[in-house]
Amino acid sequence: NFFAPDELVVAAGATVTWEIVSGDAQHDVVSVDKFFQSNSPMGRGGDTFSYTFTSPGEYKYVCSYHINEGMTGKIVVK
Repeated sequence: NFFAPDELVVAAGATVTWEIVSGDAQHDVVSVDKFFQSNSPMGRGGDTFSYTFTSPGEYKYVCSYHINEGMTGKIVVK
């Protein structure tokens, strides 16, 4: 269970989409600072969640189901 890439740099105004590639485990995408959160658990290949980043900064996020396994990431918005 991991995010790939685990760090991404984008321009302000960019929309980032997370996609579950495979597996049946439940996942979600939750901003550490509560800026964004996927609406429901995602678990099937092809499930997606998108968020548009309008302000520069660093946005750390986790999968709340697998945070203890290190399923974390960061979006850097410039």
